Amino acid sequence: MFTFSDNKGHNHQVFRDKPESKLSLALLPKSFVASESDILSWEPATKIFEESDQFIVDVELPGIAPDMVDATVKDDCIAVQGAVSQSSDSMYKFDSEDGPFSVNIALPAQVVKNNVTQKHENGILTLYLPKKNQSVPVPIKINFEN
Repeated sequence: MFTFSDNKGHNHQVFRDKPESKLSLALLPKSFVASESDILSWEPATKIFEESDQFIVDVELPGIAPDMVDATVKDDCIAVQGAVSQSSDSMYKFDSEDGPFSVNIALPAQVVKNNVTQKHENGILTLYLPKKNQSVPVPIKINFEN
């Protein structure tokens, strides 16, 4: 189950872990503007570290192949998304997340998007995002002539 707010500030709960959860989507208020895939997606756990010259973002994606993940960077935002399907008819118990996932992260500064590097190890996607050089203010001497 998870809770979300619509554009009028009303809180709603959606039950994802029950097969009949798709039926509850029909009960959502018409003021909520989102697709079914947006509502039924899950958000992986993330950790964000800031160093003097870069941000490091860890996204926990255990059991998900790197080719099933997309990441995009724009200015000071990063989005990681994909999908995983691990269930099968013969599975007795399934405690992992399944289906589409996405996480959007706003960083406190812009990054150099062409220099982003990554590694995928032990179920953790690590993104290294170098900070864009911030322009340093230059004082201007102002002369008043009377």
